[in-house]
Amino acid sequence: MKAPVQTNSISDYLHEKVIEKAMELVKYNLNLYCELEEKCPFFAWKTDLQNLK
Repeated sequence: MKAPVQTNSISDYLHEKVIEKAMELVKYNLNLYCELEEKCPFFAWKTDLQNLK
């Protein structure tokens, strides 16, 4: 008899496509942050980004 493996993670209950899209969103947000940090069009944004760290 095999017992089900439980990791107590919400990802155990999500569809694979939902997890895949969530990972794409995280990558997009990280890339956006890095791009804004490198090529920030407004000085105020740059200081606000630095305050987030």
